[in-house]
Amino acid sequence: MNRRQFLAGLGTGLVGMATAPALLAEGQCSRPMTYPNGYSLRQCSVGIPSHLMRFVAARQQNSQWCWAACIQMVFRVYGYDLPQEQLVAQTWGRLVNMPAYPGQIMQALNRSYIDRSGRRFRASGDVLSVNVNTAIADLSNRSPLIVGALGHATVLTGLSYTESNIGERQVSSAIVRDPWPGKPSRRTLSPEEWANINFAARVRCFSA
Repeated sequence: MNRRQFLAGLGTGLVGMATAPALLAEGQCSRPMTYPNGYSLRQCSVGIPSHLMRFVAARQQNSQWCWAACIQMVFRVYGYDLPQEQLVAQTWGRLVNMPAYPGQIMQALNRSYIDRSGRRFRASGDVLSVNVNTAIADLSNRSPLIVGALGHATVLTGLSYTESNIGERQVSSAIVRDPWPGKPSRRTLSPEEWANINFAARVRCFSA
């Protein structure tokens, strides 16, 4: 399943998102429900523990800097703290209150940096391999993703989904860290947001 299929498949979970039960504990699955024909389903959840994300959560420092705040949060997960101002200046050439297009975000996710502590690291971002299965695998390994919907970027930290005995997975809800100051830091994406995700990136950071 490629990124196009992943993004197209997000809409299949809309009904489930509206009626999904509360997330199970991170990284758990319920007992499967088996039907007479042998088909079975179980409800699963996966995510980065909230007590860890609280330490790396960030608020955007300007009205258009959601993308920079999300990159800052993801870098912090890997132990590297970078000011939002640095990300903006490197993207736009100066400090401006501007959004970033997907191509610019990917450029920011594929370059070398020096963090506040003077440590060198390299970021590696990827949109081509994003799908439901890789997102679940990344979250299982405590690697968040950056997602964009309706002109706003957030950090994907948890998923609730159904899983069948033949390997089918359908997402029912998504937990994000939202950098917008007027919203709760940890929240669930709305069905409208989920249906309109147009950007999703996997991110890794490596010591340089």
